Amino acid sequence: GLETDPLLYAENDAAKDITDNITITDSDDATLVSATVSISANFQNTEDVIAFANAGDITGLWNASSGILTLSGTATIASYRLALTNVSYRNTSENPSVLPRLVTFRVFDGESYSNEVSRTISIFGVNDPPVATSVNIVRVNNRIGTLHTGTFTYTDPETGGLLPGTHIYKWYRKLPGGSIIWIDSVSVVSYIPVLKDGGDSICFEVTPVDNLGLAGTPVRSPFRYINAAPVADDVHINAPNLSVGRTLFGRFSYSD
Repeated sequence: GLETDPLLYAENDAAKDITDNITITDSDDATLVSATVSISANFQNTEDVIAFANAGDITGLWNASSGILTLSGTATIASYRLALTNVSYRNTSENPSVLPRLVTFRVFDGESYSNEVSRTISIFGVNDPPVATSVNIVRVNNRIGTLHTGTFTYTDPETGGLLPGTHIYKWYRKLPGGSIIWIDSVSVVSYIPVLKDGGDSICFEVTPVDNLGLAGTPVRSPFRYINAAPVADDVHINAPNLSVGRTLFGRFSYSD
């Protein structure tokens, strides 16, 4: 027989032995030649894996299409019992099906098959944080007063790219010396650089949030340079002759 309680398996768990308590008896044979361990109900071939590390004369072969692990090799009943207690279940999905799996054991002594015994595996999903990638800034030019919009690709293991929550947006300014300052007055996806941004660089940051309010890791765009505004200095009027009808000239120094 096997344990009557289900094996509990949560998303991202390491592989777990399916049973620690299997009983095998044979009234007329001391050896077995093979055994099968199969997921006989709710098998998901893209995520369910049953594994066995070859031991002694017993080797294992996993069929990922059918959900059947076959152990083969002539060995004692005790060896097969030990081998079957080392058969493990693992789920590889970040969004696993939570349908209960039924795992069925059967052995063969070379003449006849045993009865089947089964144990249920209960699967529990875990909400994984969403991810932002390809974070960038879209703009027409690099001038002050031009709309800069943050862009990114949103993915979530549970919903794909659907049903996002309310993302968190930030903008940062990098000064010529390399220090980075959070522009705390801006918390939206778009930003219009102001005069103090001129000659510095800015970047956009997004913290993705899923439909359940779980936040992922903040991701920043590359810093983008903002063109400094030109400066007029030493502005004055040049008037060689103040008589009526004479031309006056404006003079100034220009730097950029």
